[in-house]
Amino acid sequence: MTTLRLSPEPRPLGKSGISVFPIAWGMWRLAGEDIAEARARVEAALDAGITLLDTADIYGCDTP
Repeated sequence: MTTLRLSPEPRPLGKSGISVFPIAWGMWRLAGEDIAEARARVEAALDAGITLLDTADIYGCDTP
């Protein structure tokens, strides 16, 4: 097994001038009716330093 050492320092997001956490939270499939639960998850990610939230819905097949 290989260990990946990753600095938590923000990194530039392309040429946008925006700096983000080096790991993204893939939020695809974050769904449901409970807004408070969804908000708690997002706030927990932000509290952990995650600032790159990937909300794309194009990954994988969307069938049961």
